[in-house]
Amino acid sequence: MESFIQDVRYGLRTLAHSPRFTVTAILTLAIGIAATVAVFTFVNAALLRPLPYKNSNELINALETRQQAVETQFEASYPDYLDWRAQNQAFSSLAAYGANAVILKESGGSRLVPSAVVSDNFFPTLGVSPSIGRDFQPGEDQLSAPRTAILSYTWWQKYFGGNRNVIGQTVSLDDNPTTIIGVLPRDFHFAPVGDPDVWLTLHAEGELKERRNLHWLFTVGRLKPGVSRVRAAKEMNAVAERLEQQYPVSNKQLRVALVPLTETIVGQIRPILVVLLSAVALLLLIACVNVANLLLARSIARRREVSIRTALGATRFRIARQTLTEGILLSIMGGALAIALAQWLVKGLAGLIPDSRLDSMPYLKTLSLDWRVLVFAVAVAFLTGILFALAPAIHLSGAPIQDALKEGVRSSQPGAWKRVASALVVAEVAIAMVLLTGAALLGKSLFRLLRVDPGFNQSQLIGFGVGVPGANYQKDPQQIAFANSVLENVRALPGVKSAGTTSVLPVSGNNTLNTKVVGQPYPGHDYEANIREVSHDYFQTLQAQLAQGRWFTDADNETAPGRIIVNQTYANLFLHGLNPLEQQLIFTCCPKQKPYQIIGVVKDVKEGALDAPAKPAVYQPFKQSPGMFFNLVVRTERDPAAAIPEIEAAVRHVEPQVVIFQVETIEEYIQRSPAAFLHRYPAWLAGFFAAVALLLGSIGLYGLVTYSVSQRTQEIGIRIALGAQRSNVLKLILSQGVGLILPGVGFGIVASIAAASLLRSLLFGVTAWDPLVLAAVAIFLAVVTLLASYMPARQATKVDPMRALRYE
Repeated sequence: MESFIQDVRYGLRTLAHSPRFTVTAILTLAIGIAATVAVFTFVNAALLRPLPYKNSNELINALETRQQAVETQFEASYPDYLDWRAQNQAFSSLAAYGANAVILKESGGSRLVPSAVVSDNFFPTLGVSPSIGRDFQPGEDQLSAPRTAILSYTWWQKYFGGNRNVIGQTVSLDDNPTTIIGVLPRDFHFAPVGDPDVWLTLHAEGELKERRNLHWLFTVGRLKPGVSRVRAAKEMNAVAERLEQQYPVSNKQLRVALVPLTETIVGQIRPILVVLLSAVALLLLIACVNVANLLLARSIARRREVSIRTALGATRFRIARQTLTEGILLSIMGGALAIALAQWLVKGLAGLIPDSRLDSMPYLKTLSLDWRVLVFAVAVAFLTGILFALAPAIHLSGAPIQDALKEGVRSSQPGAWKRVASALVVAEVAIAMVLLTGAALLGKSLFRLLRVDPGFNQSQLIGFGVGVPGANYQKDPQQIAFANSVLENVRALPGVKSAGTTSVLPVSGNNTLNTKVVGQPYPGHDYEANIREVSHDYFQTLQAQLAQGRWFTDADNETAPGRIIVNQTYANLFLHGLNPLEQQLIFTCCPKQKPYQIIGVVKDVKEGALDAPAKPAVYQPFKQSPGMFFNLVVRTERDPAAAIPEIEAAVRHVEPQVVIFQVETIEEYIQRSPAAFLHRYPAWLAGFFAAVALLLGSIGLYGLVTYSVSQRTQEIGIRIALGAQRSNVLKLILSQGVGLILPGVGFGIVASIAAASLLRSLLFGVTAWDPLVLAAVAIFLAVVTLLASYMPARQATKVDPMRALRYE
């Protein structure tokens, strides 16, 4: 311990005597460690921090699945859920849940509140109890039961000021008096339904309760002790087979897929975090290489000191330990600064995530440098300290005593050090190549994604949701009259070219129904398609393109025969060369319903994610299937942002209690869509880390060439004195840089192709071995690093021969 303390004291004095070296090394390490710790904070929150449920590894999501052209997974119907719950032997508890939104009526108006609907046993299944009040009781999810609600902790604090007397109060949700019975714990979240403010019970009624082919409920179950997921899947599928025999029409080929709840919650973000963690690990490696090169260069000047200590009896182990101690001291100081930088960086990275995306990842709303992150930071600091100090420690401990004692203050550059330092710089260039290639692939992928043709003109287009309280708008004629009045008021505004309604905005999630072509042989399964209810001028407002037939007109109303428009993908996949305008469809969910005549085919409008293939879609006239919620699309001739307040006022003029939500231009809507975010976020971060890696790599190359020039000053002076042209001296020094750049780029290309396989799930329209990207990155990296070599090389050409000849 005494000798260790001596090593620490001596190391601190040595570092204090070289302030420029110490500050440079600490800053370099702090950048690398801070980036690594910041990304690990996200990994910890999403993948490592225990979910706020009891024994979360026992929780499984159960989904219905049907093998068609490809296997699809979807929600369960309410009757199927009840049968699963009653007949399964694998789960100790099976609960249902779904995302929703309700209208909160207040004295000053109404607003939309995100909510979730759950079965009465949902929270006991998760092993969660309210922190205040009580849980739902058995039977409170029945239609006849009084309406009750449990609040999220955040909404309780924000809306009710954390008042504990909120228990027992009544609020109006969707015109239903609802009693508040509890408040959830502060740390509770359940990402599959976003981040709801209010939790309500199901109260299924009508078709939601009766129809087995109406899939709208997700289910989560807790496995019984000793039951594996494989065994549970077999037992659940046995139940599904029995249901298929009982209900051969609705449950044909339906089976059950079991997915761990943790995979449902973090599965989408996992590949992003893995890629980012790999990127910052490479960045940290570059930082370590830079500091290792600094220490190696510094060790040359200390060879005489070390040799004297060795001659006086210091062992090689003691010399190596001293060097390692100095390295660990640097890493500790760099790590301390990195923790402060990481806190700032975490806030910055979290700030890049839109609120709408954070709602689907609520576990990222409580990012913090907890004990796991701090332990990780300390471990990284110590490991990096040992890593970058290892080469200098070996070099100094193995230095020949006699040769070093004979050397003066200046000496020729030892060949061994030069080879090690050069190899490290080659590694830096190769790693920078890998990071730059990854960033370029992600950037090109984002570029391709945002230029996907959505099938309509997205400029000068506004979209938003509209909802009305249910008391005065329960019947279809009232809903149709309200939508007509809204459209008339909006169209009358100056600068508005057209307006229409749709049940779901383009580039949104699925809302599907199964269909069948009348008079055609049954293929063994129904045709699943997105279903949209649109006004007669919706497609004209989008400026979509008609492939065949005609658009809807005002005559396609509630008294007209059933008519529909299908998209091109539906016609291509399901009509098999038939004339679409001669075909009729039925929705298999309602076998007694009259057939719908196809009157038109629209060229594909993106009805799903930007990075997903076009899916079949069927469009109904809004007047034949109205609702209390719809989306308004408005095309303007002036700045859309300036028109939004007038449009909102025109809608509220029809109904003051109307709820308007998610008002934005369609361009903004597409930019913040889930697919755009999942490609943009890693592209931004990878680009940032790649830029830092390029900077550190260039600094490392610059430092090596500069040190080499300082060691060869006398040689350069002699060459110039003997008549060497300065251009030849420039070429001589540059050749050293080129000799490091070319191998680094070569190794980097090979490593980039191998590493790009990690990015496959994040790429769109780009291959992992895109030759143009590899060539562009290689040229860019070569030019930048060549500039880093050029600056010290150009300085070498200015050496004064007389001074150089006296140089020692």
